[in-house]
Amino acid sequence: ANSQWLVLSMVPRRKAQELCAQPPQCWHTAQPDHYLSCSILQMDVSGFTSMSSGVGSEELVVLLNVLFNTVDLAAEAIGKVWKVELIGDCYRALVGGPFPCNDHAVRATAL
Repeated sequence: ANSQWLVLSMVPRRKAQELCAQPPQCWHTAQPDHYLSCSILQMDVSGFTSMSSGVGSEELVVLLNVLFNTVDLAAEAIGKVWKVELIGDCYRALVGGPFPCNDHAVRATAL
């Protein structure tokens, strides 16, 4: 059950369902998805390191939470965006990947 929760939180739902239909010891045999055309989006907060040294940790967490929740809402409104990961002040997403679309570059730049 814990491994299924982890998979569901890390990969698109369709791929997670495919993986979870097999025992975890077989997951290494899963084939990657292939996308003919998509955009990879990486956003980084400019000046984050210097900014973060001047605020407390709680304030910093609140700031990043507000920022990334705003980006998540925009991504949901734009559609066809899959958030891949958050690392520190970096937001990574795939546009037009698990949710194919011809205007993936336009959608990515709209974020």
